[in-house]
Amino acid sequence: MKKILKNIALLTTTIFLISGCVSIEEEPEGLLSPEGFYSTESAFDAAVVGCYRPLFGAYAGYDYWYGVCGSIGAEDVSSTVNDLSGMDELNFDPGSWVIDDIWKMYYSALNNANAIIGNLDKVEGVSQEKVNGFEGQARFIRAFCYFNLVRYFGQVPIITFDNQAQADKVGQSPESDIYKLIIEDLKLAEEKLPVTFPEKGRATKGAAKALLAKVYLTMAGWPIKDVSYYALARDKAKEVIDLGVYELEKNFADLWLVENKLTNTEFIFTLHGISGQGWEAGSHMHIASRPTADEGWMDFHSEERFFTVFPE
Repeated sequence: MKKILKNIALLTTTIFLISGCVSIEEEPEGLLSPEGFYSTESAFDAAVVGCYRPLFGAYAGYDYWYGVCGSIGAEDVSSTVNDLSGMDELNFDPGSWVIDDIWKMYYSALNNANAIIGNLDKVEGVSQEKVNGFEGQARFIRAFCYFNLVRYFGQVPIITFDNQAQADKVGQSPESDIYKLIIEDLKLAEEKLPVTFPEKGRATKGAAKALLAKVYLTMAGWPIKDVSYYALARDKAKEVIDLGVYELEKNFADLWLVENKLTNTEFIFTLHGISGQGWEAGSHMHIASRPTADEGWMDFHSEERFFTVFPE
């Protein structure tokens, strides 16, 4: 045993001496760098997918219950589960992992969008229609993220491609500036995006218009409090209707049928899960909100008062 250990020690020393005497200049050509990545159609398409990815998947984002957190303090949704119960009672820990995850989710998605917006001039041999689609989706996602961030947190840092290297020095931005960026992005998105994509789930012209209508409606209230936005919200919503793409489902229950998820005319912007391919690919909203008697987790549910005041 002593002889074996001695040989290992000698071998280790020899390897150390050899590696210490060799000068290596590494150029890992097989690895992607930001400078060389953004040049082809496939690269930009992959980058666009990267904008959507942080928003859904594996108990994260809109796959689970992050979308519920914004309303759980109201009287329609309630919870008795860990950090959600604190939100329900408006008495929660600012260091909550839920809040931390929400923050990271939105900034991850919008930072990926920033990279696309900032590198559009590098794409080669791609039609203008394709380039417009890349930019439109990136601007929609960035606006979507900032719209949710400003409503969750109020004044948040505006991080763009130009200042992201100094993100820690940006500081908080006034809500009015955040809404200004949101509107600019959505106006460009509705201009550049097509009415439909061959692949379902991508942001479209209708999605940009619908989100802009919701932004205008929100700005009419707190904290902007400019009632002139009511008319803008009305007019933008009318544009969505006039596209002739969307209509309410005749049967309310059909909204949740798996076989209808790609043909449902009520969906304007949807993050789709995939059923039948393991727990990570599907949505967990249904089981998280289902009562335990129905083999659910009951992480959140209708507030009792909200339920009882409904007419028969």
